[in-house]
Amino acid sequence: MNDFLFVRIGKEYTRLFFSEIIYIESLKNYVRIVTPQAKFMIKVTMSRVEKVLPKNQFCRIHRCCIVALKSISGFNHDNVHINGKNFSIGEQYRKILFDRIITLEGEAPSKSDITNGGINKFGLN
Repeated sequence: MNDFLFVRIGKEYTRLFFSEIIYIESLKNYVRIVTPQAKFMIKVTMSRVEKVLPKNQFCRIHRCCIVALKSISGFNHDNVHINGKNFSIGEQYRKILFDRIITLEGEAPSKSDITNGGINKFGLN
């Protein structure tokens, strides 16, 4: 399997590695592919883009947004955070996203744990 695709800008095709893509957003009949070095505007549907991207590296989180999983710095129930920018998570895409990311969940220490010295500087009892 290739680790890149080609995007056509004018008459020229440019190789774009999947690892360089941060996110993709739709703007009417176009999509904008954002990388650290450049932004590419192409006339294509989000569905077409979604089909060619590796599912283990990307996730559609809204009808107008696909994100690179490696670029996510944080998230909550409603938003994904990437480079200080928030992207809404659409209701129909929430479960798909949460199934593709690995999380560790625990409970925050109670106030009594902290005041009674139950938590040391490493967060362990």
